[in-house]
Amino acid sequence: MSRKIIDIDKLPADTQSDIIDSLADVVPELSGMSHEEVRQNLIGLAEPPPVILTTVNPVKMKAQFGSNRATSKAAIEKLKNLLLRGINLDPILISHGKFLDGGHRVMAYFEAGFDTMPAVDIGHLIKMDWGKWLAGEKVVFKLN
Repeated sequence: MSRKIIDIDKLPADTQSDIIDSLADVVPELSGMSHEEVRQNLIGLAEPPPVILTTVNPVKMKAQFGSNRATSKAAIEKLKNLLLRGINLDPILISHGKFLDGGHRVMAYFEAGFDTMPAVDIGHLIKMDWGKWLAGEKVVFKLN
């Protein structure tokens, strides 16, 4: 499994948006903010927060994703066809190795028979001191 620490600003816009939505769902300090307000506190900053770009196994992610979530067979087929044409998909989101978001992409990589797929681990962003971050104070990121 490869692992690279990059600034959140270096991710595709759709992945940034997925991160914003996921954080707003689980971080109490962000729950009352609009998507744009959360974006302004994460993206385009002088010192943007780091994220961990990694690879994961689609079989393991499919097992975590489970069958209890609704997925569109047409969307999965479209994404799978992109993969088979050599077009990479945006990374899924994980937290310390656990699936968070990107079920259609997981299923597409799984059905296309890939051994690995890209993922962004945001577990350290979920656990960080958001009170300090929102107050403009320095936050030490625990990237283990």
